[in-house]
Amino acid sequence: MKEQLIERINILEGAGMIIPEVADFCLKAVDYILEAKPDADEEDFGMLITHLAMGTQRLIERKEENPVDENILAAIQLEPVFEEAERMAKVIIKMSGLIFSKTESDFLKIHLCNLLS
Repeated sequence: MKEQLIERINILEGAGMIIPEVADFCLKAVDYILEAKPDADEEDFGMLITHLAMGTQRLIERKEENPVDENILAAIQLEPVFEEAERMAKVIIKMSGLIFSKTESDFLKIHLCNLLS
């Protein structure tokens, strides 16, 4: 699975969709997440990494994504894995060296909840 995630990141970088620094950050995030959840679903992990890469690139380019619907966010916060997802999101965001917008942070938590469920 790690090889497929690395390939996905390399494709995004090769296509000019993310810069090398974003690719490096995403590779570190892959290692961190695999350590915490070695049996993660490959499809869910792929979606998470793609979103993380594109979201981080948007932050660098100062582009804003549409916010998460508050009803969806409220439902996610009731998930049993939400606290773990929130903790992991904080670590991942710190690894980036960037200040994540609320929207990008919310999307990351949603993807992490999906992965951890």
